Amino acid sequence: MQTLPLSAAAPTPPLGVRPATILDLGLFDPSADLRGWFLGEHLVERAAAQPDVQARLFDHYGLKGESHFRDVQASVAAYLRTAEAAAKWGDAAAVARIKASALLDAPAPVPLERYLEIVEAQRAAAQRGLDAREVLAHFALNDVAWSHVRFWWLERLTRSVDENDAELHARFARIQAHFRQKYGT
Repeated sequence: MQTLPLSAAAPTPPLGVRPATILDLGLFDPSADLRGWFLGEHLVERAAAQPDVQARLFDHYGLKGESHFRDVQASVAAYLRTAEAAAKWGDAAAVARIKASALLDAPAPVPLERYLEIVEAQRAAAQRGLDAREVLAHFALNDVAWSHVRFWWLERLTRSVDENDAELHARFARIQAHFRQKYGT
């Protein structure tokens, strides 16, 4: 069983100790799920401006803070330079294409309709002085799951602007208007 060397301060857990999820950065095996790594790395990087969200992501993935996350990133980068990685994933350009497509290749965690309903339900709760986290519980989500949903859709919508995807924007506007009316926001 291969292990990825991490810093001396953070002992390397053996791979396969527990079943890996698509975003399990703490025990990540890039030879099994390179796209999952790139997606998870993206989510943690995007959360950097929100320390509370990033702290929850670190906790969820078994990371011991920013330093440990950077050690894991360095280990993945070292793995990607190996002959084994080149044989499995291709050259650096192929890996770059995998990285570029990782987020959008992953299926939406929830449909756009559900995402917008949660957004508008949270907005309505906040406007009424209620706890927006209770809305997440109503939709059977916790903070970490919601962060994943929110980041996925924000990234998808951002990329759709670059792609000039008018159809997605029109659909977004229609659905958002429907839920704003439903929740009175």
